[in-house]
Amino acid sequence: MANEIEDILFVVGELLEDPTIPKNVKLALTTVKQKIENNSKDVVKLSETIYTLQEVSEDVNLPLNAKSDIWLLQSKIEKLKESIK
Repeated sequence: MANEIEDILFVVGELLEDPTIPKNVKLALTTVKQKIENNSKDVVKLSETIYTLQEVSEDVNLPLNAKSDIWLLQSKIEKLKESIK
């Protein structure tokens, strides 16, 4: 489980450093990062991060490569959530 969290935080960090990511998406990613760091065992908080990422992935200004990374994040968080249940 620790490796999954590290993978999630790594991908979030990479996206936050990407200069092509819009500010509103970076703000949402920062929130996701904080929730993962502080509440990685809370199923409700993990669900909130999934919904946040889903909303972010629909941003028209988001580059295609970033969308695929966000979908990857959603998948990793869903897997983490299932392992906690």
